[in-house]
Amino acid sequence: VAANHKTDSPRTTNEASEGSSYLSKVPHQLRQVNKNAYEPQLISIGPYHRGKPHLEEMEIYKRRFVSSILATKGKEVDECVRYNIERARKCYSPEYKLVHEAFFDMVRVDGCFIVILLCGKATVVDPIFKLRWVQNALYYDLLLLENQLPFYILEDLYNVIKEVSGEGSGDFASIAFWVLSHLMPGPKKWIKNYPIVKDNTKIKHLLSLVHDNWCPSSQGIRSHQVYKTEKGKEMMGELELETEDKWKFICCAVEKNVEGDEEKGLTKISTAAQSQNYLNWRFICCAREKRKKSKGVVEWQSLRCATELQEAGVGFTNCTQGSNNIVESLFDISFTNATMTIPTLVVQDHTERLFRNLIAYEMYEEGMSYVTDYVTLMDNLID
Repeated sequence: VAANHKTDSPRTTNEASEGSSYLSKVPHQLRQVNKNAYEPQLISIGPYHRGKPHLEEMEIYKRRFVSSILATKGKEVDECVRYNIERARKCYSPEYKLVHEAFFDMVRVDGCFIVILLCGKATVVDPIFKLRWVQNALYYDLLLLENQLPFYILEDLYNVIKEVSGEGSGDFASIAFWVLSHLMPGPKKWIKNYPIVKDNTKIKHLLSLVHDNWCPSSQGIRSHQVYKTEKGKEMMGELELETEDKWKFICCAVEKNVEGDEEKGLTKISTAAQSQNYLNWRFICCAREKRKKSKGVVEWQSLRCATELQEAGVGFTNCTQGSNNIVESLFDISFTNATMTIPTLVVQDHTERLFRNLIAYEMYEEGMSYVTDYVTLMDNLID
């Protein structure tokens, strides 16, 4: 599911905060590969999939779901939605805008449904939500790029609803993240380390919430900063790096070896500690980097598959919860003593769907696109 994404972002955080159309549609080139990955299975949230026949049955449950809240706090809910409605309308693509009454009703019902579901009150309303497959399908539907409401509406509705349900203290961002984070693949240690969402000012929707907090460990981020620093030094020298297709996060180093196997294009593997001059190291990168030397010679560098790397002397091992080397994040891929250590990834029914929507989200965002980088790395290793 690797994506060839551009560095230019269609939206900026500042524009989104001002209410621009940042609840985006999936780019056409991604949808063409697997359109079902972006389609909700049970529930429609927002206008993009509203009215589709296979989702109509859940609309009945959804309205029944929120009827008790509207009966007791209908006035406060309506005031909350009315306050945000015009700003929310600007978040969606113009061709999907509904008439005012329909849009108002959609935001009110969908917003209340999400808040009650994520706060754990679903089973009280209807026994159908006790079924594990229904819960999981709903949660995964809430992590589709085209199935979102603006996050500030959910927060405001939560503040109204918690007064009725007696939820007590706790912010909605941390509650929602705790529930949805358990759907993410890989090690779970990071969930315990980040029980509270510290910054909710830039959260755009639920998929944004999960993506921006399901991140590499602090050690991995520091390694990335070192990589960026060395790349900057390199760019000041003979090489000019074109960033149309750029590598951002997961990388491991190999020592440049002029006596390498030229036929296979392989190099001798060593460790960073053995090199006195860090700039002599070449980086194995997920995405290809187009480089131009001062003489005008174009050179391409890309990651070899696992078989070729093994032939060159690279070893592979996995780190699991039962090992001594417990990692915090799925993105904690390390390269030490010619061995690449990769956290275990268990592929389930919704794994591809989840990754595809995270990649689609990253195509609209500035900053580190570590999910795209991870998927591209795995795609290159497997091929």
